[in-house]
Amino acid sequence: MQTRRALLFLLGLVISSESSAIAAPQNLRDTEDKHRAAIAQTVEQFLNAWNKHDAHEFALTFTEDADFTNVAEA
Repeated sequence: MQTRRALLFLLGLVISSESSAIAAPQNLRDTEDKHRAAIAQTVEQFLNAWNKHDAHEFALTFTEDADFTNVAEA
């Protein structure tokens, strides 16, 4: 559950950066909107795979050169 909260927090930070988009030209805003949508989709796929305990689907949310660090709580 903490992983989900952390990811949702990070997604919120990305989405809340609207102040830079307000003064941006329309084509830049469109690009940013596409990037935000892609990030949101990736986070959703990540969470769904994690919650289903589907290792293969989980791995598909990463690029070939990605690193994943599992921080275990003590």
